[in-house]
Amino acid sequence: MARTNSTIAVVSTKGGSGKTTVAASLAGELARRGRKVTMIDADPVGGLRLWHQSGPLGELPLLTDSTAGVTATATRAARDSTVVIDTAGAATSTLVAALEAADLVLVPSRPSAGDAMRALQTVDLARQVAKARKRRIPIRVLLVGATANSALAPHIRAELEKAGADVLVAEVRQRTAFVMAGLAGTAPAFMGYEGRQAAADIAAVADELKL
Repeated sequence: MARTNSTIAVVSTKGGSGKTTVAASLAGELARRGRKVTMIDADPVGGLRLWHQSGPLGELPLLTDSTAGVTATATRAARDSTVVIDTAGAATSTLVAALEAADLVLVPSRPSAGDAMRALQTVDLARQVAKARKRRIPIRVLLVGATANSALAPHIRAELEKAGADVLVAEVRQRTAFVMAGLAGTAPAFMGYEGRQAAADIAAVADELKL
């Protein structure tokens, strides 16, 4: 994967998987790296929109489209920027449309059996969409929310990989800075010393994806 990946869809068929946190934080990191970034909130709940309205992350363009038309919305935005799409936590026509627009699919999964099962379902859905569109789309699972020295996270990683998922080496740990970023409407990349560990987690994700 390289900088030619212009549309990143952050997707899961499970709510509470960390999609909005990953989308907002990744958008902030890419902007810090000098990329022109457009965010799309494709979730009717509007989590990314609320995050965007609360603070300096609002300096990045945000489009809202929770319809199947998000494919066209993302395609237009990708003409001159990197697009990060946040989706609803359900297998909806909008989620499928976001997958159709994607050059890269990122599936957050918390380290639990239930989350891992839904992550695998999401990966399978993304593969079906890619096959139908006759496109080769990288689909990566990102472990999020593990505590330090968690014994469960390595087990969940092994089970995901055994089931055929492509799991990133980088992980996004459970950190207070992510909560603070959401409340302040910013991203760890812009929080200085206070957000340094969370920012390092997100930077490692971007590096591994070669964004």
